Amino acid sequence: MLRTTAEVTETIDVSQTPHAVFDYVSDHKNDPKWRKGVASMAHIPKGPAHMGVQTREELVLWGRKRVIMAWITRSEAGRLIAFKTMPGGLQARGEKKVQATPKGVLVSYTVGAKLTGLAAFLVPLIKVGFRLRLRSDLARLKQLLEASGAAGERAQ
Repeated sequence: MLRTTAEVTETIDVSQTPHAVFDYVSDHKNDPKWRKGVASMAHIPKGPAHMGVQTREELVLWGRKRVIMAWITRSEAGRLIAFKTMPGGLQARGEKKVQATPKGVLVSYTVGAKLTGLAAFLVPLIKVGFRLRLRSDLARLKQLLEASGAAGERAQ
């Protein structure tokens, strides 16, 4: 059986403090506000994101609502949060990275999925879809974080 991986990384500059940006993107209950198609997302157990915490995401994907369970595989306070889906369904991984720059923050978002069978032949199209979605999501994130006044207010 043919197997391959489709992975895409997109970045955007945000005029905000690294702390405010990381706090916002690592609190997964904010994901429905900036990630298109995410109906809800929560940590299990409730609390801050850190390695080993599970996530439950309700996502509308290709017109169908799906529940995606994952766990946080890596966490570096104020800088990085990485995830991987649990076995049994879509095999995906990704990370959100925050890096200070002279003008604010560079946010990187990576998403990848293992594809098998006929889906493996669609990698170029799937990558285009991932890229368009990430660009749109990051633009929405930038708009939300830069929209209000003080850094503390923006991360709420």
